[in-house]
Amino acid sequence: MKEKLSAFHATILIYMTQVGVFSFSLPRMLAQHFGTNGWLAIFILAAFVFLNTAIIAVVYRLSKGKSVFETLERSIPKIVLFPIYLCICCFWVTIGCLAAKEYIFIFQIIAFPSTHPMIFMFIFCMLAYLLINKGIYNIAKVSTVFYIITVWILFLFFFYYHDFKWTRLTPFIFQGGNPDKIKGFSMCIQLFSDTS
Repeated sequence: MKEKLSAFHATILIYMTQVGVFSFSLPRMLAQHFGTNGWLAIFILAAFVFLNTAIIAVVYRLSKGKSVFETLERSIPKIVLFPIYLCICCFWVTIGCLAAKEYIFIFQIIAFPSTHPMIFMFIFCMLAYLLINKGIYNIAKVSTVFYIITVWILFLFFFYYHDFKWTRLTPFIFQGGNPDKIKGFSMCIQLFSDTS
């Protein structure tokens, strides 16, 4: 008998998916594209992400809990679905490799600057393959272990409290940064959606 994934482990899995490259990339992207007080753009971007999530929830309810693949296989012939599945597979593998590459470069700069990044990429791919073979239940258990190991780092923010200055919160909003704000919004929404 297979054990079901509990809500606690699913919550931690979602949290660990959100915290990662996202937490390293978002502040830089907001400052680069929106300039001063760019963090205010998060509220605008979040509205688009919530809308995307609501559309996914509506489709899930209309399909009565069936997976996307079951719905597609009922309505489209399998010969047509094969290239679609192949494209989806290649797309997600590419997204995963790009996210892993970014995370590996950050890890290499912080911890091992003299080591070639392809060594880390090989180890990462090997670990990802072993985890995917074991299924979502074991991935959630591993995420829970990493959560317990890393959640204590959040308390380190209190050490930076004395560096905070209210004068840095200027009244200027979205000044500076990239003049093409639409491009910034689209890039940040994509980053939000990829982690959702």
